[in-house]
Amino acid sequence: MGLRSRNAFVKDGMVVDRKTSQSASFGDLTQGEKIVETIADNAKVTPVSEWKICGTSVAKVGARDLVTGKHQYTSDLHVPEC
Repeated sequence: MGLRSRNAFVKDGMVVDRKTSQSASFGDLTQGEKIVETIADNAKVTPVSEWKICGTSVAKVGARDLVTGKHQYTSDLHVPEC
């Protein structure tokens, strides 16, 4: 892909190169390979003052359907016998 980790950041679920503005999804970067890594106890964490989502209002997708009763839950669905 050509993305450099030292220049990369994540925005809207995409990994973006600061210098080239090239972006890729995590799926594109891993090419379907399962990646597992243990995170060290002393891993650097983002300070609360730099959080971008926590504490912000996010629109509820499908809220109107939930309120009006139109939303279908899994238990509402009927699957024909196979």
